[in-house]
Amino acid sequence: ELNLSPDNQSVVVSALTATDTQPDASPMDGLAFAVQLLANHRDLTAQEVSASLNYQGGYSIFRHEGWHKYLTPEEETYADAHTLRSHIWESTAATDAFVTASLEGERISIQEALLLSNQNWIP
Repeated sequence: ELNLSPDNQSVVVSALTATDTQPDASPMDGLAFAVQLLANHRDLTAQEVSASLNYQGGYSIFRHEGWHKYLTPEEETYADAHTLRSHIWESTAATDAFVTASLEGERISIQEALLLSNQNWIP
């Protein structure tokens, strides 16, 4: 009883979070990997992305310092993102696509992400 939280609500939330955790969850909460398909200085329509890259998958647009960066949906591991990047290289015109990492929505280096999550780099 010495370490009981004065806020019963936070204990309930923590218990629910632990219960809801999936067995294949990301090695580190808030860490995600994605593949950047392209970047330019204006928004492209879905038709323009499809026509220029021959890419039919989902993507999001991240705007940063005048750049519009087109990213695939997030992957939980570097290996999954690397596999997706390889597939994109083989099946689309996005032959310069690359894996990115983010921590709680902020872009970080792949090296930092691998160190934080104890994952290995794949050449």
